[in-house]
Amino acid sequence: MISYYFLPFHKCSFKKSKLVDCLPAIISRSKRTPGLYTFEEAQLIKLYNQYSDRTDKWKIIAAKLNRTHQSVRGQYVNHLDETIDKSELTKEEKLKIDDLQTNPRHHNKYYKKWSEIAKKLSENRKQGRRTELQVKNYWNSKERSQKRKIITDEYNEDISRYRVEDEGIFLKVLKNWLVIDKYCIFPRIV
Repeated sequence: MISYYFLPFHKCSFKKSKLVDCLPAIISRSKRTPGLYTFEEAQLIKLYNQYSDRTDKWKIIAAKLNRTHQSVRGQYVNHLDETIDKSELTKEEKLKIDDLQTNPRHHNKYYKKWSEIAKKLSENRKQGRRTELQVKNYWNSKERSQKRKIITDEYNEDISRYRVEDEGIFLKVLKNWLVIDKYCIFPRIV
């Protein structure tokens, strides 16, 4: 089944009483291109952004590429912009992110506000800027690894109290672990 989006006439842009660039009145949502951007699409986004001063440029390019304007803008802001520093975060930057996320005095202003933290990191940088995606990915991977470490330590603590016999099946529930004959079934970390 195909669903259609009808663009109202008043949303078309007018300039000097002439219709300049009206988005198509009917855009088929089922025909949007999913997945990764091709090299040509990426180049088109870069060029269009470079030479366009229109406020609705993301909507126009999205209609031409058959994607959503949020997707096109996100692709440019997080991946294609040439001012992005794609190198790994430095120790100072990591410490700054940790401080902004964990320090109570910054909690209300910066807690999980990735764009604000990225702006703060990029303030006095000579080479490029950091994106909110880089900051968010760093923080989430750090949290995941800390959870894994806690769970692994908890498991090692529990299992050290029991001896696994060579013969027979050893079945025991330790806190939230299930151990079956030397093999552990770990709970899923969400």
